[in-house]
Amino acid sequence: MEEMTILCGEKLSLTTPVPRDNDVVFPGENWFFYWKTGASLWEAKLQECPIVGKILVPINWAFHTDTGDQFDFADQRPETDLKKLVQIATKLGREVVFLLPISPAPFLLNGGVPHLLSRSLAISDDGLGYSILDSEKRLNKLYSFYDPRVFQAYAKFVKALGHYFSQKGIDKDIWGIECGYMEEGQFKTYFQDSSRAFEQAFGRFIQAKKEEKREADPNDDTPLISGIEDEKFFRHEFKNTIRNLYLDSAKAALNANWEGDLKYSFLSGDNEEFFNRLTDHYSRREYSEQLFNALSQGIVSSSVLIPAKSKGHILERQMEELVVQSLSQVTFTDHLYDEDSSAIFRPFSFVEVYQDLEGYNIDKTWQQNGLNAYLKRDFLRTFTIRDNKKFSWEKGELSGEGIHVVSGRSFDTKSFHSVLKLFMNGGKIIIDTSAMNEDFKRRLESFYLENSLNLEKLNYVTNVQNISLGEGRLVLLEGDVLSGVSFDKQLHFWERIFTTFSIRHLRIHDEYEVDFSWRKRATSASELNYEEVRRLSFYNGTSYKKKMNFQVPKNFVLVRVIDQINVKVETTSHVVQVEMLPGASVSFDFGIYS
Repeated sequence: MEEMTILCGEKLSLTTPVPRDNDVVFPGENWFFYWKTGASLWEAKLQECPIVGKILVPINWAFHTDTGDQFDFADQRPETDLKKLVQIATKLGREVVFLLPISPAPFLLNGGVPHLLSRSLAISDDGLGYSILDSEKRLNKLYSFYDPRVFQAYAKFVKALGHYFSQKGIDKDIWGIECGYMEEGQFKTYFQDSSRAFEQAFGRFIQAKKEEKREADPNDDTPLISGIEDEKFFRHEFKNTIRNLYLDSAKAALNANWEGDLKYSFLSGDNEEFFNRLTDHYSRREYSEQLFNALSQGIVSSSVLIPAKSKGHILERQMEELVVQSLSQVTFTDHLYDEDSSAIFRPFSFVEVYQDLEGYNIDKTWQQNGLNAYLKRDFLRTFTIRDNKKFSWEKGELSGEGIHVVSGRSFDTKSFHSVLKLFMNGGKIIIDTSAMNEDFKRRLESFYLENSLNLEKLNYVTNVQNISLGEGRLVLLEGDVLSGVSFDKQLHFWERIFTTFSIRHLRIHDEYEVDFSWRKRATSASELNYEEVRRLSFYNGTSYKKKMNFQVPKNFVLVRVIDQINVKVETTSHVVQVEMLPGASVSFDFGIYS
């Protein structure tokens, strides 16, 4: 049975799945909620839906079990028949991708936890239980994943799910998704929890750490935790340990179908939005900002919590163009075998900045030395923040395109070797050598001496060294010095550094208060004069008319203006003038040549 909390009535009601509006079954971004309608209607719903591309089907753990011990996969209710769903989609020529939450999920009742296991509410950083309204204005309270009974039941479920997929021959991809939301530009996971269940489990974790320390050195009587920073460190370690338990159990049980795990940011997914939406207030400008912050970190966003009628034209278009047609396409498409993947306008960036995004303390290195401010000024929407853990040549996470900015303090042997491999293969890397391990500094010196590489030195604001090899470049600088100079000097320093890379870019500044994005694709057979095609899209989510103009730089050709809604465009010589009414949007395609 599907249990629901209906906010307007402030009561619980037990219901069976009934036909509902398509906006509820298809809440956005190609998602399909199979439990929101009868199985007899699946084919009709999928046939008439306007979805183009792959259908994303989140798996509702609690819908397949009430107790956490017995699981229903078409044994009792036809709506639990995932095999039938795949068969219907295949018959209609549609491809299914399954999404399995590995954390509390805000779009599911109780966060996805089965009813009888929903005992300890998850508590957010503000000391309140997570209270999320879905697109039907039903209240979803999230329950803690730190309750041992919840993990044991989850492990049983994914094992049963894996057996079911294997037995029924379901060969569709499964992605694990860690759910969260964007707050002040940072991804906040729903694993962030200070509930009683968390505190009890954390206490057991600390006790085990103390015993481990005692066994390692019986004479060591120093306390395990001697201050707030130590406690933060161990809380962070514990959170990641539990997260990895859920991830690893799902990956092991579903190995034949497993494609990887993703972070998903849910718009309107925090407690503050709960209070806003009680008065039917929807922060569309805030949603757009959250979307762009997520995109800048390669995180997929979802608007499935927001009613379709309340999203507004601009947000709907941004989600369709930047998520459905771009980031999701890139994420869920096998580029080795998909011939159409070259036609996808995919996100791109000139600069990849690496920092610790998952540490217990926010990494402010690039904020303090002015790099973030410079990039927001000159490369807004074309730089990406990556986690240090993603810097791995062996995993194919890196490419020779763009400029990679890394902090030497985060180096380990693996990432250090990745830097050298990237450089030797034509990559461009800027390294802040402040606080870099002395051993790595010596090995870096040995590297360019052994390879007879030419080293150029410059003292401007701080010490800078430049090493070149073919197309590859290594720029070494002492970034801590920058933290002590004026803001203007910081900006001028970074401007001089990045000017040396000869980046071909049309710079758009945020002075117009209009959202914009850049994407790119490969050229078609009729566009061989160009190296690539870049698409610049504008979205006026304000309540005011906006006028903008920009100059088309050398090596850019304006190929076409498309998707004009409430906008007037004039082109004179190399200048483009744009006049946008409230709610207007437009895209420009540029051919880029040498």
